[in-house]
Amino acid sequence: MRKTTTHGRKLKRLQAHAQPGQAIAAHASPVGRAVIAREEIDSVTELMTYMTSVSTRIYFTLDGERDPKLLANLALVLGVGAEVALALVPHHPEAKRLHAALRTVLQFSVDGGRWQSSQAKILHEAAQLATEVFLERSTLGTLFFPGAFELAEKVRNGTARMSDVAGAEVYNQKAATASGAQG
Repeated sequence: MRKTTTHGRKLKRLQAHAQPGQAIAAHASPVGRAVIAREEIDSVTELMTYMTSVSTRIYFTLDGERDPKLLANLALVLGVGAEVALALVPHHPEAKRLHAALRTVLQFSVDGGRWQSSQAKILHEAAQLATEVFLERSTLGTLFFPGAFELAEKVRNGTARMSDVAGAEVYNQKAATASGAQG
Protein backbone atom coordinates (compact mmCIF):
# COMPACT_ATOMS: atom_id res chain seq x y z
CA MET A 1 0.00 0.00 0.00
CA ARG A 2 1.24 3.45 -0.90
CA LYS A 3 2.26 5.73 1.94
CA THR A 4 0.84 9.24 1.65
CA THR A 5 2.59 12.23 3.19
CA THR A 6 0.82 14.43 5.72
CA HIS A 7 0.75 17.23 3.16
CA GLY A 8 -0.61 14.84 0.56
CA ARG A 9 -3.46 13.77 2.85
CA LYS A 10 -4.28 17.38 3.63
CA LEU A 11 -4.22 18.30 -0.04
CA LYS A 12 -6.50 15.38 -0.93
CA ARG A 13 -8.89 16.27 1.89
CA LEU A 14 -9.01 19.88 0.71
CA GLN A 15 -9.57 18.83 -2.88
CA ALA A 16 -12.35 16.44 -1.86
CA HIS A 17 -14.27 19.22 -0.14
CA ALA A 18 -13.42 22.00 -2.58
CA GLN A 19 -15.82 23.48 -5.06
CA PRO A 20 -15.05 22.59 -8.70
CA GLY A 21 -13.16 25.85 -9.32
CA GLN A 22 -11.12 25.49 -6.13
CA ALA A 23 -9.49 22.19 -7.14
CA ILE A 24 -7.17 24.15 -9.41
CA ALA A 25 -5.83 26.02 -6.36
CA ALA A 26 -3.52 23.12 -5.46
CA HIS A 27 -1.76 23.47 -8.82
CA ALA A 28 -1.51 27.25 -8.44
CA SER A 29 0.29 27.05 -5.09
CA PRO A 30 4.03 26.29 -5.07
CA VAL A 31 3.54 24.01 -2.06
CA GLY A 32 0.62 22.25 -3.78
CA ARG A 33 2.69 21.71 -6.93
CA ALA A 34 5.61 20.38 -4.86
CA VAL A 35 3.36 17.92 -3.02
CA ILE A 36 1.79 16.73 -6.28
CA ALA A 37 5.23 16.35 -7.92
CA ARG A 38 6.53 14.39 -4.93
CA GLU A 39 3.53 12.03 -5.02
CA GLU A 40 4.06 11.48 -8.76
CA ILE A 41 7.72 10.61 -8.11
CA ASP A 42 6.64 8.25 -5.31
CA SER A 43 4.15 6.57 -7.67
CA VAL A 44 6.76 6.04 -10.38
CA THR A 45 9.24 4.72 -7.81
CA GLU A 46 6.59 2.35 -6.49
CA LEU A 47 5.80 1.13 -10.02
CA MET A 48 9.48 0.53 -10.77
CA THR A 49 9.89 -1.41 -7.50
CA TYR A 50 6.86 -3.51 -8.40
CA MET A 51 8.28 -4.20 -11.88
CA THR A 52 11.64 -5.20 -10.41
CA SER A 53 9.83 -7.73 -8.24
CA VAL A 54 7.89 -9.08 -11.24
CA SER A 55 11.07 -9.24 -13.35
CA THR A 56 12.87 -11.20 -10.65
CA ARG A 57 10.02 -13.70 -10.41
CA ILE A 58 9.96 -14.10 -14.20
CA TYR A 59 13.54 -15.35 -14.22
CA PHE A 60 13.53 -17.29 -10.94
CA THR A 61 10.27 -19.21 -11.32
CA LEU A 62 11.04 -22.77 -12.33
CA ASP A 63 9.71 -24.25 -15.55
CA GLY A 64 6.36 -25.97 -14.96
CA GLU A 65 5.94 -24.40 -11.51
CA ARG A 66 2.41 -23.26 -10.71
CA ASP A 67 2.57 -19.51 -10.03
CA PRO A 68 -0.80 -17.77 -10.44
CA LYS A 69 0.49 -14.67 -8.64
CA LEU A 70 3.22 -14.11 -11.24
CA LEU A 71 0.74 -14.68 -14.06
CA ALA A 72 -1.73 -12.26 -12.45
CA ASN A 73 0.97 -9.60 -12.09
CA LEU A 74 1.90 -10.03 -15.75
CA ALA A 75 -1.76 -9.95 -16.80
CA LEU A 76 -2.20 -6.63 -15.00
CA VAL A 77 0.92 -4.99 -16.45
CA LEU A 78 0.48 -6.36 -19.96
CA GLY A 79 -3.27 -5.72 -19.93
CA VAL A 80 -2.89 -2.02 -19.22
CA GLY A 81 0.03 -1.67 -21.65
CA ALA A 82 -1.77 -3.52 -24.44
CA GLU A 83 -4.94 -1.44 -24.03
CA VAL A 84 -3.03 1.85 -24.04
CA ALA A 85 -1.01 0.83 -27.09
CA LEU A 86 -4.14 -0.35 -28.90
CA ALA A 87 -5.93 2.91 -28.12
CA LEU A 88 -3.01 4.99 -29.39
CA VAL A 89 -2.07 3.17 -32.61
CA PRO A 90 -4.12 -0.01 -33.21
CA HIS A 91 -1.91 -1.64 -35.84
CA HIS A 92 1.44 -0.66 -34.40
CA PRO A 93 3.78 -3.64 -33.90
CA GLU A 94 4.18 -2.78 -30.20
CA ALA A 95 0.41 -3.00 -29.66
CA LYS A 96 0.33 -6.41 -31.34
CA ARG A 97 3.37 -7.59 -29.37
CA LEU A 98 1.82 -6.61 -26.04
CA HIS A 99 -1.48 -8.19 -27.01
CA ALA A 100 0.26 -11.44 -27.99
CA ALA A 101 2.18 -11.48 -24.70
CA LEU A 102 -1.05 -10.97 -22.76
CA ARG A 103 -2.69 -13.85 -24.65
CA THR A 104 0.37 -16.02 -23.85
CA VAL A 105 0.01 -15.31 -20.12
CA LEU A 106 -3.69 -16.02 -20.36
CA GLN A 107 -2.96 -19.35 -22.07
CA PHE A 108 -0.58 -20.26 -19.22
CA SER A 109 -3.39 -19.52 -16.78
CA VAL A 110 -5.95 -21.56 -18.69
CA ASP A 111 -3.47 -24.45 -18.88
CA GLY A 112 -3.28 -24.72 -15.09
CA GLY A 113 -1.29 -21.64 -14.11
CA ARG A 114 2.05 -23.25 -14.91
CA TRP A 115 5.01 -21.10 -15.85
CA GLN A 116 6.99 -21.79 -19.01
CA SER A 117 10.51 -20.53 -18.51
CA SER A 118 11.18 -20.64 -22.26
CA GLN A 119 8.98 -17.53 -22.51
CA ALA A 120 10.73 -15.62 -19.69
CA LYS A 121 12.81 -13.28 -21.85
CA ILE A 122 9.94 -12.48 -24.22
CA LEU A 123 7.47 -11.79 -21.41
CA HIS A 124 10.03 -9.77 -19.44
CA GLU A 125 10.68 -7.53 -22.45
CA ALA A 126 6.95 -7.20 -23.08
CA ALA A 127 6.36 -6.22 -19.43
CA GLN A 128 9.09 -3.58 -19.69
CA LEU A 129 7.49 -2.23 -22.87
CA ALA A 130 4.07 -2.19 -21.22
CA THR A 131 5.50 -0.21 -18.31
CA GLU A 132 7.08 2.31 -20.68
CA VAL A 133 3.82 2.69 -22.62
CA PHE A 134 1.95 3.20 -19.36
CA LEU A 135 4.41 5.79 -18.07
CA GLU A 136 4.20 7.73 -21.34
CA ARG A 137 0.39 7.85 -21.17
CA SER A 138 -0.44 7.22 -17.53
CA THR A 139 -3.68 9.21 -17.68
CA LEU A 140 -4.93 6.96 -20.46
CA GLY A 141 -3.59 3.92 -18.62
CA THR A 142 -5.69 4.65 -15.55
CA LEU A 143 -8.81 4.32 -17.70
CA PHE A 144 -7.90 0.73 -18.54
CA PHE A 145 -6.69 -0.26 -15.10
CA PRO A 146 -10.07 -1.57 -13.78
CA GLY A 147 -10.49 -4.03 -16.66
CA ALA A 148 -6.88 -5.19 -16.41
CA PHE A 149 -7.25 -5.62 -12.65
CA GLU A 150 -10.39 -7.72 -13.17
CA LEU A 151 -8.53 -9.93 -15.65
CA ALA A 152 -5.60 -10.25 -13.22
CA GLU A 153 -7.97 -11.39 -10.47
CA LYS A 154 -9.43 -14.04 -12.79
CA VAL A 155 -5.92 -15.24 -13.61
CA ARG A 156 -4.98 -15.33 -9.92
CA ASN A 157 -8.15 -17.30 -9.08
CA GLY A 158 -7.77 -19.67 -12.03
CA THR A 159 -11.09 -18.63 -13.59
CA ALA A 160 -9.75 -16.78 -16.64
CA ARG A 161 -10.77 -17.96 -20.10
CA MET A 162 -9.19 -17.22 -23.46
CA SER A 163 -12.38 -15.38 -24.42
CA ASP A 164 -11.62 -12.81 -21.69
CA VAL A 165 -9.12 -11.19 -24.09
CA ALA A 166 -9.92 -10.60 -27.74
CA GLY A 167 -7.86 -12.53 -30.24
CA ALA A 168 -6.26 -11.24 -33.43
CA GLU A 169 -9.75 -10.41 -34.73
CA VAL A 170 -9.53 -7.14 -32.79
CA TYR A 171 -7.10 -5.89 -35.43
CA ASN A 172 -9.38 -6.98 -38.27
CA GLN A 173 -12.33 -5.16 -36.67
CA LYS A 174 -10.30 -1.98 -36.28
CA ALA A 175 -9.15 -2.20 -39.90
CA ALA A 176 -12.71 -2.78 -41.14
CA THR A 177 -13.97 0.16 -39.10
CA ALA A 178 -11.19 2.41 -40.37
CA SER A 179 -11.69 1.41 -44.03
CA GLY A 180 -15.49 1.77 -43.67
CA ALA A 181 -15.01 5.30 -42.33
CA GLN A 182 -12.73 6.20 -45.24
CA GLY A 183 -14.93 4.74 -47.95
